[in-house]
Amino acid sequence: MRIVASVILLGLSFLISGCTNSPDTTFATRNAEVDFDLQSIVRTQSNDMLSLTSDLKNHAISGFRSAKKLDRDLEKTVIHMDQLHMNLPALLAAQDMELAELRDMINKGMADQNALTLRAQEVQTYRKSLVGSLDASAKRANITAISLESNYATGRADLASPTHTAQDLARDLRAARTMIEMQL
Repeated sequence: MRIVASVILLGLSFLISGCTNSPDTTFATRNAEVDFDLQSIVRTQSNDMLSLTSDLKNHAISGFRSAKKLDRDLEKTVIHMDQLHMNLPALLAAQDMELAELRDMINKGMADQNALTLRAQEVQTYRKSLVGSLDASAKRANITAISLESNYATGRADLASPTHTAQDLARDLRAARTMIEMQL
């Protein structure tokens, strides 16, 4: 329900922002608006991943009593991870394009170096925060995967598929974190 509401609100914000843009806005201004929306989306997805991986870790702590609930929670987490993987490259690219345009505007004397410095610091702070969030989620997913492997090895055949899914999830979270770290 929260996701549907977020998508609806995002759609409305795009519609409203599209109606209020003046035709002479710069690419940096338009890009900053899209960037802000993507930042909000990715931040929400990252926070959701923290919550979902916390639930997975709780399954590990409880000894995976309900394989069906674990499967549902893993599926939901993987769907959120897929959404994050779709939005993250677009966000990073939009931020990089905005910074490049600000550099170009400075070279042309149309912007102040302080604007670039401030925006670059904001982007770095955001990215570092996102890396921390994804790192925490990756650690939780890894704990879940290790616990699943251990339980599977002791004869819990019902945990074969969730074990592989949790391993893939931990790998994907580390990959997303690395994607950001490469641009810090």
